[in-house]
Amino acid sequence: MPFADVPLGEWYAKWVKALWDDGFTAGCATDPLSFCPGQGHTRGEAAVFFVRLLRGKDYQPTETASLPYVDVPQGAWYRKWVGAAYAAGIVQGCEDDANRGDDRYRPQEGITRAEAACMLAKAKDLPPGPTPTPTITPTPTPRPTQPPGEGHTYPRSAVFTWCCGSAEYYAMFDLVISRKEDAGVIAQAKQLNPNLLWLPTHDLNTFLDHYPELPGEWALVDSQGNTITLGGFYGGDAFSDLSDLGVRVNGQRLIDRIPEVLAQLVAETGADGVASDGLYYRGHISWYMWDDVDLDRNGVNDLTEHGKDWVVTHWGNGVDLMLNKLRDLLGPDKLIVINTGSADLPTAGAINGLYLEHASSGWDGYTRDLFSSYFARVFQPPVFVLNYYVDPRDPQSPSRTYEHFQYMRFGLARALLEGDYYDFNAFESGEHYFSEYFDEFDLDVGYPRGRAVEIAPEVWARIFDRGAVIGNLNDHPVALSEAQLRAAPGYSGPYWRFQGCQDAAVNNGQPFDSVTLKGHSYIGYGDSGEVVGDGILLVSQPTTACPEIPRPEGGYWRDGR
Repeated sequence: MPFADVPLGEWYAKWVKALWDDGFTAGCATDPLSFCPGQGHTRGEAAVFFVRLLRGKDYQPTETASLPYVDVPQGAWYRKWVGAAYAAGIVQGCEDDANRGDDRYRPQEGITRAEAACMLAKAKDLPPGPTPTPTITPTPTPRPTQPPGEGHTYPRSAVFTWCCGSAEYYAMFDLVISRKEDAGVIAQAKQLNPNLLWLPTHDLNTFLDHYPELPGEWALVDSQGNTITLGGFYGGDAFSDLSDLGVRVNGQRLIDRIPEVLAQLVAETGADGVASDGLYYRGHISWYMWDDVDLDRNGVNDLTEHGKDWVVTHWGNGVDLMLNKLRDLLGPDKLIVINTGSADLPTAGAINGLYLEHASSGWDGYTRDLFSSYFARVFQPPVFVLNYYVDPRDPQSPSRTYEHFQYMRFGLARALLEGDYYDFNAFESGEHYFSEYFDEFDLDVGYPRGRAVEIAPEVWARIFDRGAVIGNLNDHPVALSEAQLRAAPGYSGPYWRFQGCQDAAVNNGQPFDSVTLKGHSYIGYGDSGEVVGDGILLVSQPTTACPEIPRPEGGYWRDGR
């Protein structure tokens, strides 16, 4: 079996293998080669499959000069395939009644079973056409050979900052999300760290605040015509109207213009994609909901006229349309990472993942299953960023919360168990001003050998090429032995604790035989019970990790500020 995510024992394995052998699929991602069996197909991907079914596995379409679809732009990876499918008569009429007759193909939307049945019947019954000119190897149609981020080994470190760091500071990390849009600084940081991924970011909820030259009509209003502001920390910043009912100015809604602005920003800075600081989606809007909002601009409160679900639907539809257009403009080799303020996932066919700000300390069965499905559903490669922010209400937090090494390791363990990038903020650093760097971030344990497994009640482990991670998710200490770690698939011990400088009591450079991982709980924000577990990162060979850590303003520091 060529695909790492298709176990031979699964019922569908033989069918996936047959598609591979016959040249009809090249998978969804590389390193490792993956099929993504839990992920749906988009209509763009469907065009590839059905054209190859009709014309043969070696068929390669030519560029299409014109198409009747306004949402299939020049340069999109799927344009040639949609053109070939249209020319062959495969796609005409194969769409739901609600979408029939308009000028969109909807390439990033998921294909329904009804639409797939229609295209399959047409591809099966049409004549096969001329014998194609053979090509060397069928290529994975929607994905680049080496998608951004797939070269990053673990652990994967991240920083989310509004501004002001030096190139030297940024180059310490694997992923930078920043409002700093200086192409020179980005180029300098990438010269220091060629594998660095840089994503410029804006709060899309308050996009008009970043671009005041944009029309004020694109702000959200209430039934009296008053501009709705985000309030709180944001003060009087106007809330963007991101619904699909937004006012059109010169033929464009705000959701049409934002992707163009962001795509231009990526092109001008040489960035690897974009991230959002705030982009509320269905889940967050459902509980954040305004008291008075007028999406259809008829002077009546939509909550009274239509109801809350109606508002949520039109808001979600608008966000989906915006992200789909952004993906079309950026193409397949750029990243899109968004912060929805919750854990719901918009437009899985367009975005690579979520920035999980102030992530919950829990990692229960629901959360594990949810994010496992997310990793398979998003546009590949998946890029999820786990942000842990020290809560001063934790009674065991030191006065300099940067030194809360237990909490740092707890978050890092979850990130490694899940496959996330990791962003850690001390309380005194402020939100999005400075992300800490730790000895563990300098380690290289390679790639996972398998999924995380439970080796004791709520204690999880995952084996990597050159190390292992253990995470205690309990609210109490747990003693573990090396023998328990042996139960993890791919175990290749013995393992060592690395020799570190920040917490030498834990990272003492000794062979690993046992460990007691800490755990406690406290009452956090909103009187919620919060768990602080612990974790440990092990290595396959004796290793020292004691990096020089630069200040964001330049120079170096190590044990405090």
